[in-house]
Amino acid sequence: MKTMNERDGDLPKTFAVILASAPPLVIKLGVAYLRTKRKARRSAQDVLKGMVDSGVPLVVAKKLAEDYEARLSLRNIVGIFGPRTWRG
Repeated sequence: MKTMNERDGDLPKTFAVILASAPPLVIKLGVAYLRTKRKARRSAQDVLKGMVDSGVPLVVAKKLAEDYEARLSLRNIVGIFGPRTWRG
C-alpha cells in the first residue's frame, strides 16, 4: 500500500492522463448524441406520418411529434444526471 506522500506524486500523472483522454471522449459523446438526435428526428417524422395516415388531425399530430423529438435534448439529459435544483 502506498503512503500519502507516494500518492501525492501520482496526482500530476493522474491529472495528465485525465486531461489527455478528455477531448476524444467529448468528441465521441458529441458524435453519438448527434447520431441519436438524427434518429429521433426521423422517428418523429415517421410518427407524424403514421398519425396523419390514421386520421389524427395535423395540428395534434405535429404537436405530438414535436414533443416526441424534444424528449432527446441536452437539457433533459443533463437534468437526469445533474443536480435536481437545475431545470434550465
